[in-house]
Amino acid sequence: ERFSVEHGAKIRPIDNASKTGLNFLFSAIDKLRWDSLDELLECLRWLSKICSVPLGLWKLDIDSAYRRIPIDPSQKHLAWTAFKHKAKVLLARHERLAFGFTSAVYAWDDVGDLICVLLRRLLHIPALRWVDDIFSASKLSVAEHALSCAVRLIRALLGDSAVQDRKTGFGSSLDVLGMYVS
Repeated sequence: ERFSVEHGAKIRPIDNASKTGLNFLFSAIDKLRWDSLDELLECLRWLSKICSVPLGLWKLDIDSAYRRIPIDPSQKHLAWTAFKHKAKVLLARHERLAFGFTSAVYAWDDVGDLICVLLRRLLHIPALRWVDDIFSASKLSVAEHALSCAVRLIRALLGDSAVQDRKTGFGSSLDVLGMYVS
C-alpha cells in the first residue's frame, strides 16, 4: 500500500512494504507496548515518597529512528521501490528501514526496548519510552546529568546525529508527549 502524507512543508511517501516480502521477515512475538504518562506519573509518585527534594523531568527524541536500522544485506533484494518523477519511472533500493514499513515498527520496537534496558540496568535511570521519545523523572538536581548520560549512550549506539540538542529538555516542568507535566 502506497500513499503520501503532508508533514509540514514536505510530503512523505509512505509504503508499508506489504507487497515486497520484507515485512514477512519481521514478526511480533510480543504485542507492541510503549510507556505512557501514567508510568511517568507513577515514577514521580514513587520518587516523591523516597525523596524529600524537588523532582525534575527530562526527555529526548531520537532523530530518524527507523532510518537508523540497516536492512540485512541478504534481504535488500526485497527493498526496491519504483516511483514516477516528471513522467519518468525511477527505481531505488532502500538501504535502511523506511518510515511506513511495518517491519520498521517492529524492528525499532526492539531497538527502543534495548536502549531502555541499557539505561535502566547499566546507568540505573528509570527510562520510559513512547516509540522514539525517551523520558523520565529524577531528582531535579540530577535531571540534566541523567539526560546527558542518556544522550551519550544513545549517540554511542546509534551515532552522533541520533539525538539533536534541540530535541532534548529537562526541568521541574516539561511538555512530555504533548502534555505539560509539572
